[in-house]
Amino acid sequence: MEWSCVRTSSAQCSSAMAAECMHRHLISVVLQHWGIPRKLDPLAAELHQRLHCLDLRCLVTDPWRCVITLSSRMTRRATQVLPRQREPLHIAHLLDQLRSYITRLPGPHRTALEQIISSGKRLSPPALDLPPLQVTLLTQARALMRCDRETEDNDCDGNSDSTNTLAPPLIEAKSAAFWTLHYNALGYFEREVFSHWLRHSPVHVRELLLACADDVLLEML
Repeated sequence: MEWSCVRTSSAQCSSAMAAECMHRHLISVVLQHWGIPRKLDPLAAELHQRLHCLDLRCLVTDPWRCVITLSSRMTRRATQVLPRQREPLHIAHLLDQLRSYITRLPGPHRTALEQIISSGKRLSPPALDLPPLQVTLLTQARALMRCDRETEDNDCDGNSDSTNTLAPPLIEAKSAAFWTLHYNALGYFEREVFSHWLRHSPVHVRELLLACADDVLLEML
């Protein structure tokens, strides 16, 4: 009986460590493309397809684990899905970029985000101990910063006047920020809604990956 408990505890510990390792690997890959979000499109498209093939009951049970496991496997094995970056990851540079985006936010959004950062609270999940207005301002602030990156990306490519250029994904980015802020407090119904949201579009998948990377950077400030 005692040996069985030890084995179960050991298996749970190994599973948690594996999940943490996969999560770190995935975030490092996403951060490599953080400044140019559209480069994540191939990964998001294949992950979206795999989520559609996955049994919905499995996805609803633990959507985060499914996303992390599938995308980590894909980025580890396939250069066709996402080209490997040869340049080192400069976190300090990304944090400087993030600070510049924060300074451009409208007053109430910037204040809400700066209060959370200065308080030392985790942004993922903060979640239920914050007033609803503050959660709304936080999700909107993160969506605005995300669209700021999209606009800069288009301007750098000279696509700002192109009719083929997609509008910045404000609604999708706001939804992704909301899900990351609440990921640890989702009941069955919310997980089902979240699973259907993920399966709806590759854009949703891409924005979720970027929102997870945003969490990591914001907690480094």
